[in-house]
Amino acid sequence: MTRIYFYYDEEGDYLEINIGKYSNGPLDDLGNGIFERIDEKESAVGINIVGFISKIKKQKEIRLPFLMNSDISISYDEEGDFLEIFLGKNTKCIATEIEPGIFIRKDEKSNELKSIEILNFKKITKNLEDIKINLPMEIVS
Repeated sequence: MTRIYFYYDEEGDYLEINIGKYSNGPLDDLGNGIFERIDEKESAVGINIVGFISKIKKQKEIRLPFLMNSDISISYDEEGDFLEIFLGKNTKCIATEIEPGIFIRKDEKSNELKSIEILNFKKITKNLEDIKINLPMEIVS
């Protein structure tokens, strides 16, 4: 089982996403306020984005092809307060609510994880220090 941690600081407009066991490893500056967290094996285990909402307003989507050697993108709908993280190419999927307001979408043929969706993202992160999601599968890099 893979655990993903989400932390968002609205005041500082800072988003942090960590995959698997949290690592306090160094951050690799990828430019434009985006940092990749590296573990002791020098593998990417997370991403930090400074100015997340301001970036997403301009770009509508932030592409992260470097994280875990995957093609990952993040989109956020501020009006609907809806965060979605896409993993790889979009395919025909089946969505499952794994926790209240948190959904995963899996490819209907391969059962591969394709996206994680969080409704009321800012509202949830105001009430909690972070969001922890246990995914019922492994993410393979």
